[in-house]
Amino acid sequence: MDPQALTSFRKQLFSWIEQRLATGPSPFRRVEQSLRLLSDSGHLTPDLVLWINRESCQAGGVILLPDSKEAHWHQKGHAVAQALGLSTFVLWEAHRISVWDTHQPEEPTATIDLPKTRAISPRDFERALDQLMERLKLFSVAGALPREELSPHYFANLCLLAIEK
Repeated sequence: MDPQALTSFRKQLFSWIEQRLATGPSPFRRVEQSLRLLSDSGHLTPDLVLWINRESCQAGGVILLPDSKEAHWHQKGHAVAQALGLSTFVLWEAHRISVWDTHQPEEPTATIDLPKTRAISPRDFERALDQLMERLKLFSVAGALPREELSPHYFANLCLLAIEK
């Protein structure tokens, strides 16, 4: 996908998520775009991070918008999830949205298929986002890594986010 279109789509998803967080019950309190993180793969910038508690670095979900079908997106998702203390990550691709568990990398844990027509509407994307947000509520509770599984990068990011604030 064209980088400008991807940026516009990320901004639109960000806006829709902010609206949902402001109007409905959710474990998520904040969404953030393009956060720069340290990971075992170097610096990574996930498209969207859903925070349960930003101040204590308690993420509830992460969404990546791949610009290609290359396998490195799964590796990037895994690294970002680990850097945020999560065991799941989301890939929002052209024809489907998939939730991946870092402990089971062979198949997605959940998928949401997007309409395959050329006339896909913004409302179709909003419906898919609503379905994803409902699923992420469940994964946010069960998807946090136990303290003993948290990576050194999680703690480094915790420190960096505190310093940044």
